[in-house]
Amino acid sequence: MSVGRPDYEAWMGPVGPGQFVALGLTRDQLVLRADALAADSSFQRPSLMMATQDRGGAAAMLLAAAAHGGPVLLVPYALSQRVLEEVEKAIPSTIAGVSGARPADVFVYLYTGGTTGQPKVWAKSRDNLFGEARLLAQRFGIGPSDTILAAVPPYHIYGMLFSVLLPLVSGARVIAETPFLPREIEGLAEQHGASVLVAAPAHYRALAAGGVGIPGLRMAFSSGGFLDEGDGLRFGELSHTRVVEVYGSTETGGIASRCRQDGEADWEPFPVIEWGVDGERLCVRSPFLSPGLELRKDGMFITGDRVERVPGGRFRLLGRADGVVKVGGKRVDLEDVRRRLLALHGVRDALVLGLPLPGGRETEVVALVVGDGDEPAWRHAASGVLEPAQRPRRFVKVESLPLTAAGKPDMEAARRLAADRS
Repeated sequence: MSVGRPDYEAWMGPVGPGQFVALGLTRDQLVLRADALAADSSFQRPSLMMATQDRGGAAAMLLAAAAHGGPVLLVPYALSQRVLEEVEKAIPSTIAGVSGARPADVFVYLYTGGTTGQPKVWAKSRDNLFGEARLLAQRFGIGPSDTILAAVPPYHIYGMLFSVLLPLVSGARVIAETPFLPREIEGLAEQHGASVLVAAPAHYRALAAGGVGIPGLRMAFSSGGFLDEGDGLRFGELSHTRVVEVYGSTETGGIASRCRQDGEADWEPFPVIEWGVDGERLCVRSPFLSPGLELRKDGMFITGDRVERVPGGRFRLLGRADGVVKVGGKRVDLEDVRRRLLALHGVRDALVLGLPLPGGRETEVVALVVGDGDEPAWRHAASGVLEPAQRPRRFVKVESLPLTAAGKPDMEAARRLAADRS
């Protein structure tokens, strides 16, 4: 490298003619794009919005910001005009500090996908993101011989880590497009010889239901929600591959993984993760925790997920702490209700909500259901597998569940659907 040029290899591994984007951008060209960005006057600002689906463009911005020490990048949770305007208005207050984060620690501000409500912004440091990408490459053996196909966009943490930073640090190639439909995923995988698939549970459900496998894969990843065991096993059988589920969140980074094909029902924490249980809540100490998080005195962060310890240093997830509601004075686990509904004949998919009744003191359980049948039939079937307090007060039949761009349930849209059909 020329004198005075940043050490890009400290962030991306070897620079050379190898492809970063399959059939497109090389790693040498990526460095040139990072240099050009760093020289642009807009890159001298304290902060800059990174709103793109272009994996090469996202990689160049992240690389330039990491190697040159700024600006702070703000990544919106969607690319609609409304969201971009909303995020742009929020920049001054966001940069002023998120959850007490010190500005010197912040490299990127990322939003949650809005699965549990209104999207929330979290700070991430360079070491958070690049460190986790390096761990993923090492743990799962991702390297220059791999071609990654991602069905999730690069502007959420899952897509950013697995389809931008992971190929950046490992030397793997990434396919430019972000497919959604099963045949699109199948076609791009065949065209480019994909060896690794990165997708959300909704994608695996559609692939399994359509009988679509991806020959040639050596590994598939699922995150951004809980993968139904049958969907994962069916896709693995069709594709002759293993599906690795990764558990974590925007604020914690990756925490643990499991593979059903290997007989793993419970979650094995990554080697760098220290963990414990506070009441029922999982708590972790990790190099991937967002700067500025409120920690216990011992440095542990209490997550919003309920767990129990199981033998072998693993844990079992019991659901979200905010996924338990009170109905008639009794605790109702909404995820447990959903699992029981999915076992009913004719129910292909479901989402269970706890909605406040007028007055705000009571909660009603409402189920959005994709499948054959109607409300009386589902109500009758549910009475055989659910306790009275667990039974949905209303069943809303929908053609498909509302999803975010990352393939996660869109809870705001789901609540609107439930309200419209009341």
